[in-house]
Amino acid sequence: MTKTRLAAAGRLTLWFEPRDAWIGVYIGPDAIYVCPVPLIAIRWARRPR
Repeated sequence: MTKTRLAAAGRLTLWFEPRDAWIGVYIGPDAIYVCPVPLIAIRWARRPR
């Protein structure tokens, strides 16, 4: 199963990601990822694409 983009607004994207069964925050080089509930990830891009 692959990830599914549920919504997007500017630099924010909401994903359903079956592999993201965790709760927390990950700060990567290109974006910040927040998983408030398992399998739902919010991606905040540092720079516009």
